[in-house]
Amino acid sequence: MKILYIEDNNINRMIFETLLSPKADIACAENGPAGLEMAAKDCYEMIVIDLNLNDPKMDGFDVLKTLRENGYCKKCSSSKLFALTSYAGDEWEKKCIEAGFDGYFNKPLDPNIILENYNGN
Repeated sequence: MKILYIEDNNINRMIFETLLSPKADIACAENGPAGLEMAAKDCYEMIVIDLNLNDPKMDGFDVLKTLRENGYCKKCSSSKLFALTSYAGDEWEKKCIEAGFDGYFNKPLDPNIILENYNGN
């Protein structure tokens, strides 16, 4: 399984990669533009996007919108796009699903939840 993780925090990227690399091929991007560039070059089974990318020009919702506008979801039709945030609550999950994400994860993230969602459980 190939996963692209778009996250501005170095420590979060390192933890994500360390926990999931035994079970998946992990690629990490430090911001939205870098993630979009990587997605333009390759298909991933899953893209996990932090909502708060610490960039006033591009948050996780903007990354999702740009991926869809650029045709990523048509090119990589089996790819699933997930939001990741420390913002908790049903309203955030609803907002993410309405925006077009396939799912929503809360921080701190349990890597088993990622694998379960990929496998459709």
